[in-house]
Amino acid sequence: MQNEKTCLVTVTSEDYVQWSLTMIYSFVKSNDWFTGDIVLICNHLPDELKQRFLVFQHVRFVQPSDLLLKKISDLCTHIPAFSRLSPLFYSLETFKLSGYSKVLFLDSDMLIVKTVKEVFEMDGAFSASAESCWYFGKGRRTDTYESVADGIPIPLFLKNPVNSGFMVIDKQHINEQNYNALIDMIRPELWVEKNTLHADQLIINLFFKDSISLLDASYNFRPTLAHEIKAKDNISFEDAKIIHYYRQYKPWNFNEVFHLSQHDMVHIKTFGLWYSYYTDFLKYYHLQLKIQTLQNNGTTNP
Repeated sequence: MQNEKTCLVTVTSEDYVQWSLTMIYSFVKSNDWFTGDIVLICNHLPDELKQRFLVFQHVRFVQPSDLLLKKISDLCTHIPAFSRLSPLFYSLETFKLSGYSKVLFLDSDMLIVKTVKEVFEMDGAFSASAESCWYFGKGRRTDTYESVADGIPIPLFLKNPVNSGFMVIDKQHINEQNYNALIDMIRPELWVEKNTLHADQLIINLFFKDSISLLDASYNFRPTLAHEIKAKDNISFEDAKIIHYYRQYKPWNFNEVFHLSQHDMVHIKTFGLWYSYYTDFLKYYHLQLKIQTLQNNGTTNP
């Protein structure tokens, strides 16, 4: 991938800024070789919050298109439960980021603890790690999106559904045609027979059905699945490159932290690691602000 342009992409919002900053910091710290762009997909994020991200280099802000926002608004009108989940659809803007040879999309509730340089050098056009149900021996019906046991003869069956929090996407999939097709799928009728509020993940799995290469859970290690991941992928916490604090199991949701940490040591380890990175980020952030202030005052050497 030498001399080819790459980027890291995530979605953020006003109430997620500090968690997005922590994720990006962990990526930069663990991947000091990376010189690509950092792309923040956000809807009208205030300038003072955008300014916080400028402690990192090569930052870009991308506003979701009017088309995407209109499709989301129409969906929420018909299915109000999606109103609080609207930002989940913003990840689809990733498929419009032309000009990059390889794009790495990461959810902002992730922590990157080892280098992932190899994912930018992979030959696969689209790679991701399995969705939770896969670790219980299940796939997804494409008509209802119900998780069902693998091996059951169902005409419309998705054998390897993926979690959209970690995606490595080659330039061949990033184009206007794919983007428009994905956006067009945001229709209320898509969810009529589906008892789920899966958003971008449902659309991406259905659109790219059976064409996504499955990577092991070291790239999307979910602590609540630690035992299942060990059994299926032979991956443990110590092997994880990216830890995903998905669903409600966030380090900043203290009730969940307290509850989970009573039952399994892996949660104490993963929550403790996140707090360590968060503390390091705050030190880094304030140091960068001090450096910027000195530079703006003209008191540093050119």
